[in-house]
Amino acid sequence: MQRVLPKAAENMSLAAQSLGFGSPSYTSPMRSISTAAMKQDLKIPAGFQPVAVLRNGTVSKDVDATASASARNKFGEVVN
Repeated sequence: MQRVLPKAAENMSLAAQSLGFGSPSYTSPMRSISTAAMKQDLKIPAGFQPVAVLRNGTVSKDVDATASASARNKFGEVVN
């Protein structure tokens, strides 16, 4: 399962993006959606455990993901 999940999530995300949707994925932490109340709200059957979340939706045409990305830190600032 550990090897299949990243590939499955990546394939679903790529498929959504190819259809023009934004599709960020979240794989950790899943504790917040593992509570009984959240499982009930999300209709997760008993015996199943959430391991990843994919959010799919439309992306505003006004958003430039490249220009709005935060600047990277300089190499010397993150590597000793």
